[in-house]
Amino acid sequence: MLYLICKKGDDNIKVNLAQSVKETSKVAPVSTNKVTTKPTITKKVDTTPIINKKVENKPTIKQEDDLLDFIIEKDEKGNLIIAGLKNENLKTLIVPKSVKGIKKDAFYGNKTIESLVTHDEFEYIGTSAFAYSKIKTIKLGKNTFVGYESFYECEALEKIHIPSDTGERAFGGCRNAKTIVIEDGVTSLNHNVCAGCSSLEELIMPDSIERISMNSFVYCSGLKTIKFSKNL
Repeated sequence: MLYLICKKGDDNIKVNLAQSVKETSKVAPVSTNKVTTKPTITKKVDTTPIINKKVENKPTIKQEDDLLDFIIEKDEKGNLIIAGLKNENLKTLIVPKSVKGIKKDAFYGNKTIESLVTHDEFEYIGTSAFAYSKIKTIKLGKNTFVGYESFYECEALEKIHIPSDTGERAFGGCRNAKTIVIEDGVTSLNHNVCAGCSSLEELIMPDSIERISMNSFVYCSGLKTIKFSKNL
């Protein structure tokens, strides 16, 4: 028999090793069942930065923005009218919807504007507004009144357009204009309206014309064809 002598304090203690081992063997064995430790699966986080769609922030166009090229005034009725240019290099004058007229002498003798376009709510072109200018083409709204000598002596004008009743000598002296368009609805042609337009070759009147005033086409020496209104 095997003994182990251990010292405890001042006393020697004899231990039966066989008995100790025997008692120790009675301890429940450690379980050998395999414990499955599932790994923690970390979800992949998409770190791609969120790209916001580009939002096109177009500035709200105010009424004033349409008028930046022009000097704007008001007439006696309170309507906005064009009195001149801020942009001296402007070649095509497209009248903004908010504007109802062009002031007297606004573009008298102007050398840069080549084209004019008005809209159907536009009301009038003032006296001598484009007289002696270098304008070449005009497209006028159906209600545009062309005032006294508005386009007088505009030698570069290619075609005369009369959308409504006009003032006297409105297109007088436009000697290089070869064609004329008189819109249906015009009832009269005023004094000297096209006097001296020597390049006009054809004059066709709508049946709405009831009166031709004195000297409306005096010195129109190039006229070859004339068609009168049935209601003249």
